Amino acid sequence: MGQHVTLRHICQTFMIFMAWVTKGLYLEVSGPAMIDLKLIYNTNYESITRSVAGRGAGGFLGALIGALIVDKFERQLDLCIAIGTTIAGICIALIPHVPTTGHVWMLYFMIGCVSNAVNMGGTRIALEIWKERSSIVLQLLHMGFGVGALTDPLICSPFLAVIENVQKDDMNPNPHYHVIKESRAHLAFLIIGIFTCCVAIPFFLFQLTAKRSTVVKETVPSTSAKAKSFKEIFNPATYANGNFYYGLCALILLFFIFFQCCRWRKTFCNICKNYFRRRFPS
Repeated sequence: MGQHVTLRHICQTFMIFMAWVTKGLYLEVSGPAMIDLKLIYNTNYESITRSVAGRGAGGFLGALIGALIVDKFERQLDLCIAIGTTIAGICIALIPHVPTTGHVWMLYFMIGCVSNAVNMGGTRIALEIWKERSSIVLQLLHMGFGVGALTDPLICSPFLAVIENVQKDDMNPNPHYHVIKESRAHLAFLIIGIFTCCVAIPFFLFQLTAKRSTVVKETVPSTSAKAKSFKEIFNPATYANGNFYYGLCALILLFFIFFQCCRWRKTFCNICKNYFRRRFPS
């Protein structure tokens, strides 16, 4: 049976849910604000798309860093979530203010890195608290990401630029648009950044009060309970009963499954949102 769940555990679970909400906010805000970022940096969609793609590269590095953090610093997971969420909040607030799209790429790279680290740390805490009852909690956390992603357009809508398409003719062979209302998307990014930083504050408090409310772990008989070395952690054979090639093939297959299911879906959704916003401006 799992351990007794206290009020602290419920508060931790709720704040992890809120951390997932902020992940939905700062990872998906580029969708409704894509046109405004194009206007702010006076560039094309290709350049903005490449900048936002930095979060994918950062996510790959964040997966490695998160794995090490969860394995080596299990007593400081609340602190790791707090620091990661704070960094994400600062980076997302700075995106409309940096001078070039190259800086935007770097900010999104950091956001992708810390978001994956927060993901692993929060999942580990939820599993330790709820144990065999953690399945519904994990589903709730992922629902939090959806809540944040759905809230993005509501936050951004009052601050987005209003544009009018100008059809091409003999005088204007290239179609363009006229800006009716200037973009104030920086305020939407600032609101999301401040809210994200506020969500990080309780995790600092959880870490400071951890000594007074330690988690009592179940004692497991130690058959071969020695800590894994750095080499064993990244060796595919460790997770496939010693079969290196089987573990490597499974890892590659999972990589391509997540790549196809997540990256192309998000790219297609962003293309659709921006296409219809340009075709039917409000």
